[in-house]
Amino acid sequence: MGLCVLLCGSCIRPVPTGEWRGSSPYFIYYKGVQLVVLPDIGGTIVMLSDRSGENVLKSDRPKWYTKAEDMPSMSPYREPVPVNGHTVWLGPQSDWWAQQSVDARMRRKAPEWPPDPYLAMGRYTIQERTDSSVTLISPESPYSGIQLEKQIVVQGKGKVAVHVTARNVRSRPVRWDIWQNTRLRGDATCYVPVSGINGIKKITSPRGQQPSPLFYTLTEGFFSFLEPYFPEHSSDIWTKAFLVPDAPWMAAFTGNMLFIKRFPSYPDSLMHPAQAPVEVYLRRSSDPEKDILEMEHHSSYRVLQPGESMEDYEIWEIYPYDGPKTPQDHIAFLRKMGLQEPLKTDFSSSGQ
Repeated sequence: MGLCVLLCGSCIRPVPTGEWRGSSPYFIYYKGVQLVVLPDIGGTIVMLSDRSGENVLKSDRPKWYTKAEDMPSMSPYREPVPVNGHTVWLGPQSDWWAQQSVDARMRRKAPEWPPDPYLAMGRYTIQERTDSSVTLISPESPYSGIQLEKQIVVQGKGKVAVHVTARNVRSRPVRWDIWQNTRLRGDATCYVPVSGINGIKKITSPRGQQPSPLFYTLTEGFFSFLEPYFPEHSSDIWTKAFLVPDAPWMAAFTGNMLFIKRFPSYPDSLMHPAQAPVEVYLRRSSDPEKDILEMEHHSSYRVLQPGESMEDYEIWEIYPYDGPKTPQDHIAFLRKMGLQEPLKTDFSSSGQ
């Protein structure tokens, strides 16, 4: 009953004033769509479901209520709080710590982890809210020189719009792309429309990884990873595909749901060489709790002058799916969805 009360309207539970406080989730329940956002932990979206309550996103619910003493640090030497869900990074990953002068050690080493904590884990301010939407503003990051604005709108009928604006808050130019990353459970099956082998830019995995890296398949114009086999005592395995899609969307079947994310069409020529318009990361192990699928897309890589902004957006759709779980049946179902239709980009909110 308590959860139902919370989901009947957009609200934030009362919390103490000041920065010494824990995380307080923001709930939206609108036209049959349930959405949960963590303003205090990176403005991360941690729940997306229909009336069934089945969360499409991978997320650890207890982390939604992280205590004050366990809240993420803005230090680059601390691991992010593993809330998963949908996050926004900047690309390329190789430049995460190279475009800053705050921490000389991190600049010299230029590690590829962690991401900018001010954007990925910082406390966002709620700028505007309605029954169906919320707009959040990140802190200004001294590491990347960027401030993010996230406008999240539940449009009803299983549809959500996520609009991101990145603004240069420095007095000198910066160069980034917007990198949106949606994390699902690792047993989800992801499909990306590609033109055969030409749609694969590269596949990466750790050197010497045993067993062999996860295998992929190209079936009827779609890229997907195959279900792995784990010998006894096998360790975690992961791999990442860098893809140039035929069409600006990707989909995943997870549990009893189909999740589709659509985005603008960005040619590979506008990407940083180390990235791709679409990237799919898969980690699997003998422990399902560790498994994760990341559905990622990058916007154009560009220079932002002081005060200049760039934008990116995604449109999400969720549908119940209780059909057969074979690739052929998945692909047949996707072909019925009409995903080649023009993408509508109305981010207006009808809720008050």
